[in-house]
Amino acid sequence: MAFAFDSLSALLLFCASIVAWWLSAACRASVRIPIRFAAILFAALAAACALGWFGFPALARVVALIALSLGGTALALGLFAALARPVPPMAAALGLMLALFAGLAAALAAIPAYALGAAMLALSLLAAMSLSGFFLAPLRASLVLGAGCSLIAGGLTLMGGALSISLLFFAAGLIAAGRASQPGVEARRQREEWPVISAR
Repeated sequence: MAFAFDSLSALLLFCASIVAWWLSAACRASVRIPIRFAAILFAALAAACALGWFGFPALARVVALIALSLGGTALALGLFAALARPVPPMAAALGLMLALFAGLAAALAAIPAYALGAAMLALSLLAAMSLSGFFLAPLRASLVLGAGCSLIAGGLTLMGGALSISLLFFAAGLIAAGRASQPGVEARRQREEWPVISAR
């Protein structure tokens, strides 16, 4: 029974990665590339879970920590670009580098809090930005908040040792992020009424 649930969770995460990749197809490069990068990382996590059934049980947890920190930061960068203007390249590169270091440190030291802290920092800033314009673009803001909360919940669940449940939270976050990134979600209303968002 546990094996079936683990298999289903990994399959759902892999399918969610494909859906997020597809949903971001019509986005600008500054939105599409980070979201697709995160989708690849979480698809790698699903593949690592599958490899764990064939004699590599520790691989999934290592990949999960890196996907949480680096993938969560990448999703935040993509959604920043969808909500407002893209993060400057140097700042984005620095953020991704720090997220990678946090993920590696979490994996090497076996302290998931490092990876969760990096993801929470990026996603909290994203949540604050979405809340600032919630009444002007409630659908997009709700999707962004849902994506951030799902990833943070997945990280907290991962810290508790429930990897399979964390995969489901990650899958939900990926789909919400992919949908929020689409240019048709309240785009016209945002351009006209949300002062934070620049003209496209």
